[in-house]
Amino acid sequence: MSSPAEQKQKGDSPFFSIGLTTYHRRELLQEALRSIRAQTFEDFEVLVGNDYPAEVLSRESLGIEDERIRIFNHSHNMGEVANMNDLLERSRGRYFTWLGDDDLYAPRFLEETGRAIREWDFPPSVFTSYEILPGLVQPPISRPLATRRRCFSGPEFLRSYFSGETRVIGPYGVFETKWLREIGGIQPLCKNSAIGLFGEYGLLFRVSHLDRIIYVDAPLVYYRFHPACGASHLKTEEVILAGEELVRRSVEFLVSSRLRPDFSGNILAIFHLCTDHFYNKLFAEKGAVSWSEMSAYWRRLEGCLECLRGDPLHRCATLALRRIKGMILWRMLKADFRKVVPAAVIQAARRFRSMLFPRKSRPFWN
Repeated sequence: MSSPAEQKQKGDSPFFSIGLTTYHRRELLQEALRSIRAQTFEDFEVLVGNDYPAEVLSRESLGIEDERIRIFNHSHNMGEVANMNDLLERSRGRYFTWLGDDDLYAPRFLEETGRAIREWDFPPSVFTSYEILPGLVQPPISRPLATRRRCFSGPEFLRSYFSGETRVIGPYGVFETKWLREIGGIQPLCKNSAIGLFGEYGLLFRVSHLDRIIYVDAPLVYYRFHPACGASHLKTEEVILAGEELVRRSVEFLVSSRLRPDFSGNILAIFHLCTDHFYNKLFAEKGAVSWSEMSAYWRRLEGCLECLRGDPLHRCATLALRRIKGMILWRMLKADFRKVVPAAVIQAARRFRSMLFPRKSRPFWN
């Protein structure tokens, strides 16, 4: 692959396009851009979508002189999903990926991804693992990484994701730009929301219909989890509507002949995901969650299964939802249990559980 200078002389498009979405977080944006410019592979472009009309950004205002970075200041607030898809349409690279302004790349993200693309003869999608950084701390000092690469079929990839065998962030995968445009990029699940909650799972369902997905088992993306994360600003009703739409669209994909054998496990994971977000949202707002509130939410999810009436998978879905109800009941009982049991006893029980069930073998939601 050519260097940026050679690329400019030839008039070629870059190999990678990175769509970087931002909203009123200049310092975080500068950190994200520094992590991109520190890449050991240099044939890329960065498209910054500024969704905060009150502040016009430029390379000069960010203190960055790099022609590979293009900044688009939107005249109105487009919302997360529209911003992401706008950057996709403006991109010129053969492969495309997104990054949020509060997250970072390890220096070898593009190099290892490019190596996997060449090794597996230009597959439509490549994912890497990631590491969660609490708050806005800086990533650890770069260290040598053992990178194991594996090729999955679509159903295998989805199964491994929901089982916790692979750790990926949907939009932070690297995709053939042509294919990503053909599927319409990220699909919004709650049209009136500025945040694209659960949109990444719709993308993963589309990925599951591909024949080859490459997974690089190395934490080359740093996801920073902090109070200002976008999803924390969602309203409860938005979480409910996004969950309902996710279940409806999940069913459409999971009943296909390719994914039907894994329906029970996949729908269980979807129900758990939606329920977890709703439960945590209520708890964050009120400090407590009632069984009646959870039951009302589950009735709305059950209403999304009407299209399965007459199909044996309807029973599988209802049984999966019952399992989730049991999990939440157990969670509530444990919360009450902690109020009366000494913390030392609880810690001992957790250590015992860790000995029996190592974290790596648990599903992604635990």
